[in-house]
Formats: sequence, C-alpha cells, structure tokens
Amino acid sequence: RVNAAIEILNLRPVDSGGKMVTVPKIPDFLAIYGADLDAFGHTEGAEGPNLGPLLAELDRQLGRLVQATKDVGIYEQTAFLLTSDHGMTTWHRSLTERLATMTVLGRHPEIVPPGRPPSPEAEIIVVTAGRIADVTLRGRAATSQGREDVRTVLEGLPHVSRVLDAANLNALHASDKLGDFVLEAKVPWGFGPPEEEVLRGGHGSTLEMRVPLLIAGAGVRADSVPRGAGLVDVAPTIAALLGARPPADAQGRALGELLSV
Repeated sequence: RVNAAIEILNLRPVDSGGKMVTVPKIPDFLAIYGADLDAFGHTEGAEGPNLGPLLAELDRQLGRLVQATKDVGIYEQTAFLLTSDHGMTTWHRSLTERLATMTVLGRHPEIVPPGRPPSPEAEIIVVTAGRIADVTLRGRAATSQGREDVRTVLEGLPHVSRVLDAANLNALHASDKLGDFVLEAKVPWGFGPPEEEVLRGGHGSTLEMRVPLLIAGAGVRADSVPRGAGLVDVAPTIAALLGARPPADAQGRALGELLSV
C-alpha cells in the first residue's frame, strides 16, 4: 500500500479496482491502512515471532513515505498521523462451551456463528468474537426482570472480567449494532472454537483499547501532549488540519491542544 501511496504522490497511475487511475493533483488527504500486523497477531498472538520483524518493516515503509513527501516537495506542508484501531491480547482457552451450558429462564443461550441468523424461539442470543461475546435478549429475557436475571448469571460466570450494558457501551462510543450486553474474558480466556492451548490473538475488549497516537508536521505544535485523546478524536483532528468541518456524526473533538492551525 505504501508503494501505491508513493505512486499517487508522484501523480503516476495506480490500480483502482482493476482500472488504472491517475489523480489530477497531489491529494489533500491520503490514508494508508496496514492489515499485516493484525493478521499475524490473530494467528500467532500478541507475542508472536513475526510481529517484531513486521513492526520494523512497517517503520521502514513509513520512512519511505516521509521521504516521498520530501521528493515531491510537500514535506513542509504535510502533517503525519499514525495510530491503530485496537491492540491485541493473546488467548488460548475458550469460554464458549461454558457459556452454552448456562441456564437462564429455564433455557440455554443460543450460540450463533457470525453471519447466521438465530432460531425464531431463541431468547438469549450470543455471538462470539474472540475476546468478547455479544449478547442480545428477546422475549422473556428482554423484560426488566429477565434482563436482571440474565445479567446476574453472566456476572457469575468464571473467567468473565466484565459485563458491559448499554450505558457502558454508549460511554465507550461502541457500535449501536451491539446487543444488550457484551462480555469480556479474563486473560488467557476468550470466546471462540474450543481449541485448547492453541495460541491466538484477539481484541474487542477494553483491555485492547490503548493504542499509539503519533502526530507531527505542519500545523502541529512541537512537544505537545493530548488530553484524554481517543480514536473518536482522529477524524475531527484531521478535519481541523485540513481547515474543514468535522464529520456531521463525529462523536469526538479536534485535539486543539496539539494544533497550531
């Protein structure tokens, strides 16, 4: 992807969905996403042997990108922002089978693989996702008493570190597509196929929320430190650097304490 970005900066053609396209001018904003680190992290865990060398290679590619801005004459007018969407935690023991055998309101929950609809009669629907499990309630389970009963049982499950409800999720700016509760597993547990002792990496819990944020260059105050920055602040901050309004649905703020624009 860095190769394509460098070609774009040099106004050379790049493949866009099978069609060669040349931009008419150097873009005001250019985003580059690297998925390799995430892929290796899921396969090997957060301490996998390939992650160190891959980080070094990503650093080298970042250096190439910075040099490219110098080569095309925009370095002094360019701001650089580097961050990640999540961290990674190694896990190797599954809570899925224990979750499937718990009893609430006289029934077991239905564990539903991602992309498959639950059965019509299911009242407690669980979708597992590595370090978390998403729980949606229907029927009797969705009543005030049912919700309280379900939460009590969930909080009593061994190796579950947190049970997040709607208020917790809203405070975290979580997706509105999540269900009534989200379960977080204690390390080294997770939610997934029961492949005991197979090291895997996962994310989605609050344990993986801390990520790096590096910002430097044009319009950025040297040696500045952000106050309570979060990922929801990235888009408004980029908009401020571009002299544009933030996205209409942005939940964060521009990190003005970092900027000189």
